[in-house]
Amino acid sequence: TRGTSMEQKTQPIFKEGSYELCASDPQGSNGASGAMKIKLDASSQLKVKHSWSRQKGQSMGMELSTAKWGFEAFSNNDIALERKMKTRLGEIRVKQYIPAHKEWLVPSPEVKMIASPLDVPKWKLKDELEFAYDFQKSFGRLEEEIEYNKRYKVRLATDTEKGLKGATMGLTAKLQRPYVHSIGMNLSRAAGATLKYEVNFGEDDLVKAKANWKLKGNEACLELQPKISEQARLTMKAMGKPDGSKPKILLGMKCEM
Repeated sequence: TRGTSMEQKTQPIFKEGSYELCASDPQGSNGASGAMKIKLDASSQLKVKHSWSRQKGQSMGMELSTAKWGFEAFSNNDIALERKMKTRLGEIRVKQYIPAHKEWLVPSPEVKMIASPLDVPKWKLKDELEFAYDFQKSFGRLEEEIEYNKRYKVRLATDTEKGLKGATMGLTAKLQRPYVHSIGMNLSRAAGATLKYEVNFGEDDLVKAKANWKLKGNEACLELQPKISEQARLTMKAMGKPDGSKPKILLGMKCEM
């Protein structure tokens, strides 16, 4: 007789995941916050968020998303249930928020429609049109994003509160050059123009850098993400104005699992 050995291959509990931690001035409203994302399979994801500040104390939240359903629960007793449906025109999502056991607010869902009317693969065009209306808050928003050749992107957005005056347009170009990974600009009649710049340094993107400059108000933001291992990066962000005021500093770390 010939003996046979059977090996049992253990399957991982989840496909991939990440954890991101961010901390600022503990006396401010942010304090510290973190988010853990776990991809359970190709269409399912679990997200756990927590935050702490001296002013608001501690709070936690959990979001579970699948191909057809979504569920959210928070430590302040807010919950939300979402249904996702595929149609010939696109995807329809219906989400019902129930804040702090106020069941009498049902039904007052947020209805969202996601479609791609301008997708033309032979022209290398890809787009996503999103319209949403929240009956509980009487608030609607509209967003359209068009991408060409996976390098150039235009994004238009507005909502019922801001109207055309608060509408924004974003332009982004991925140049992927040694000292210019991408450049972009956000335009708005209300907020003015914001210039965006991204660059990656070193082999295998050893350091990622981002810079934004809001022309109206002369406010700048600089973010550095140095790699400390194959799965982890530090995040350092500074925001401020050249008027002598104290800048806002955010420190954090992001780990891939």
